[in-house]
Parts: sequence; structure tokens; C-alpha cells
Amino acid sequence: MSPFPRFSECEHHAFTLIEMLITLAIVAILAALLVPTVRSVLSRGKAAKCVSNLRQIGVAVAAYAADNNGAFPRGGWGGSGALPLDPPGTDGVGWLTDIFPYLGEQREVFICPEGKSTSPTGQKSWMRMPGKTMSDPLYPSHYAYNAQLNTNRISLRSNTPTLHVDRLASVRRLSGLPVMIDIVFQSNFLGYDSLFTPSPSATGSQVFADRHMGRGNILWGDGSVSSMTYGEWAAAPEERVPSGGGWKKYKFCMGDY
Repeated sequence: MSPFPRFSECEHHAFTLIEMLITLAIVAILAALLVPTVRSVLSRGKAAKCVSNLRQIGVAVAAYAADNNGAFPRGGWGGSGALPLDPPGTDGVGWLTDIFPYLGEQREVFICPEGKSTSPTGQKSWMRMPGKTMSDPLYPSHYAYNAQLNTNRISLRSNTPTLHVDRLASVRRLSGLPVMIDIVFQSNFLGYDSLFTPSPSATGSQVFADRHMGRGNILWGDGSVSSMTYGEWAAAPEERVPSGGGWKKYKFCMGDY
């Protein structure tokens, strides 16, 4: 006689409805506990990629300066009120034209994984690659360069006191000079009140983007990258440069504090 019971003699036990509901409840609780953790891990990974992008840009800025007698890439926009940036008929950004070759012409480095294709008011967070015209396509860009570095803006060059710095050797605090930042929308930024206001407007084009779990990344003049909350960014050092509607933070944007 076989020591094992026949299949027909085995006791069968099916899940009851209560057991099924308890199992589902446990699975739901575990999922609720895991989802925030997974999201946090993914967000940290995206923030790390953004930091890597900015560090690559920092290396390109330093390489350009080394090849150009210590000069910063050209900050500012083309068009009205600006010195010529590119050959006539092109729609370029000076600093991008300057550092693009040092990045192996990889446009992906300007894409933050947490960046949006448009601002809250619908402006495109995009720019054209060097040497392109208005008829050429736009590509995503989620970072803005300090327009007071080797600026092409005539107004900044003509003001007294001087509101621009052209070379690394002229910067008082490289480690405190913001070169490139996470931005909501724009390719450049200035030391305007609107950029540092405690309550930024959704329509503002130069707004620091705290898109990494409430923090934004900043490339500094010494090549380091760190993150700040919007409140920390808005609390950047004040100075005494009166302009229009109030005090500006131009000196912070020149590392002169």
C-alpha cells in the first residue's frame, strides 16, 4: 500500500472571501508604501542626471576660457539692444555658439530630465543650435546662462557701475558666481528683481526652477554644482545697485560680494 494518500483523499482548502480581501488589503498597503519610495529614487536619479549635465557644461565653459585668454562664453540675447552675436541672418545664443564644440555638439546635455517643454504660460523652453536661422528647428533647453558674463547687452556695458564681468580673473568669488541654472523658461538670466522675488510670477521668463523635489541645480564659476530651494535662491546676497523698480542682484551675478 502506498504511504502517500491518493489525490481524492487529500483535503482541499480554497480561499475564502475574507482571506482574499485581507490579501488584497496587504498588497495595497505594500504598494502604497513602495510607490513614494520608487518615485523618490527616480527623482533622485533625474536630479543626478541634471547635475551631470551641468558639470559637463562647466567643463566646456572652462575649456573655452582656457582657449580664449580666460574669457567667459558670451552671455546675453541677440536682437535689439545687443552687440552682434553670430553672422547676420542667424538666430543663435552667444554662449551656446561658444561652448557647443567643447560638448561634442551634443544638444542632449541641455535637456533636464525633469524639465518641461513649455512654461506655465505656454512659452517654449527651446532654442536653436549655433548658426541656425529662424526657419530651422528648435530643440529643448532647460538651463539658462548668466547674461552678465562677457555680455553682449549694450545696456549692461554702458551702465556705471559696471554690470558685467568678462574674464575669470576678474571674478571676486568664483565659487559664488552662478554660471548656469535650472530655469523655467529662457536661455539667459540677469540679476533682476523678478528672478529673485519670494513670490515668482508664472508669467516670468527668468524664473529659477526648483523642479528636483523642491530644489534647483546651479553650476558655479569654480565648476561645482549644488542645489538650492527657491527660497535660498531668492535670498541671494543683496547689493546697492539702484535700477528702475528697486535694488537688483547684479553683483551676485558677477560673483562680486
